Amino acid sequence: MSDLYEAIEERISQALQALQNNEAPNISAAARQFDVPRQRLHHRFHGRPAKTSLPSFNHHLNKEEERAICRYLNCLDQLGLPAQQELLHAAADSILLHSYTPLDSDPHTPPPRVGDKWVS
Repeated sequence: MSDLYEAIEERISQALQALQNNEAPNISAAARQFDVPRQRLHHRFHGRPAKTSLPSFNHHLNKEEERAICRYLNCLDQLGLPAQQELLHAAADSILLHSYTPLDSDPHTPPPRVGDKWVS
């Protein structure tokens, strides 16, 4: 996210604190006072989270699995081998296969795989 987005989110946090201390909160006035978008402040006041706090989409690998891919890349680098896209794709699919546990509702569901463009 850009510095501008983070700066606006910081001012929104300050505006929310001011609104919570008020018996009759006026979102429009707070938006003008803290120089933030009124609609975004309205959404935050009513419980909608910021984009930065939402979970990311299309992530098949968890943080530890991503670290394993990074360690694999480091090993390839130390051996002087190029990090070929096919190798990385196969490594990610292998990690997903080994960490996959089928759901009770459908044990025939295939394990997830990374997409064709995942490496790039």
